[in-house]
Amino acid sequence: MEDLYNTEKRLESILKKIKSCPDISKSNKDKLIEFTNHCLADSVGKNKASRYLYDLYNISIWLNKDFEKVNKQDIERIMVKLQGANNIYGKPYSEWTKKGYKVIIKKFFKWLRKTETFPEEVKWIKSALKENQKKLPEDMLTTPTTK
Repeated sequence: MEDLYNTEKRLESILKKIKSCPDISKSNKDKLIEFTNHCLADSVGKNKASRYLYDLYNISIWLNKDFEKVNKQDIERIMVKLQGANNIYGKPYSEWTKKGYKVIIKKFFKWLRKTETFPEEVKWIKSALKENQKKLPEDMLTTPTTK
């Protein structure tokens, strides 16, 4: 079957970007690769693993600190940054994108700290969307409204 999403290429591309980034410490690069291997071994698909890596790439740059030394104040700073972040087109991140970042931050630090529950620095993060942040079917664009 044809891979419409270039899954392998996307994963290789973000791994290459991480490995060559001068703004990410060697320690963080190693942790990101270990986490990716953990996810793939845990049956996370390559598309999802690529998404996790892309988000963690940005988080690592925003933190500018080794993951092992991150504390709650650092995570709070990232949450503030996330609220004002823009995508590559200069548009603010959607609520779904912000939710994705929050989920991966919690998942990553749970893995990093080797805990059964979310560690203190991330357990306060709420990743569920509020009702007013969800799009209803009538809010979606349809063919007649796009012409």
